[in-house]
Amino acid sequence: FEFKISGTDQSLADVGESRAKVEQIDAYYIDVLEFPNRMQDEEGNPQRPLVNVGYDQAEQACESVGKRLCTAAEWEKACKGFDNFIYSYGDSYDDELCPSGEYFLGKDKECKSPTYGVYGMSAGPREWTQTTATSGSRHVTKGGARGNPERGTRCALGGDERDGYYDNTLSFRCCLDAE
Repeated sequence: FEFKISGTDQSLADVGESRAKVEQIDAYYIDVLEFPNRMQDEEGNPQRPLVNVGYDQAEQACESVGKRLCTAAEWEKACKGFDNFIYSYGDSYDDELCPSGEYFLGKDKECKSPTYGVYGMSAGPREWTQTTATSGSRHVTKGGARGNPERGTRCALGGDERDGYYDNTLSFRCCLDAE
């Protein structure tokens, strides 16, 4: 994982990040966009993702539409696709495909996983997952660059937050078990 990041020799992986491993997961469906999973609001305006939600609110919102929060493994699989990309769109960082700035659902047509067509996984806000973090009442978050976007927009990068935490950089998307 040694790459030139912003002109310096660094690792894309964080120091405490675990190595890649094969993980079997059951078949599932994933929303193409973050909640509310639509590109326009009721008035036809560009839709923003729902942010400022804690874990319980995100979980309840998915349940209200007959779904559940995605696991971290499901989220990462949808992001990496069949080719196991570093970013949702490929292996080379490209801030023109997934630019920072004002974010609307589905705004950047090229900022999506080519395998599954899931948007905004290398852009937009961080997303809650149902995967429990290693310490207490915390859950894993995925996506959403904070700090260095070359490192922070990778499919593999995850963090965690306490369940009651919320801010304007934290959203979610929903999944559904395949029958």
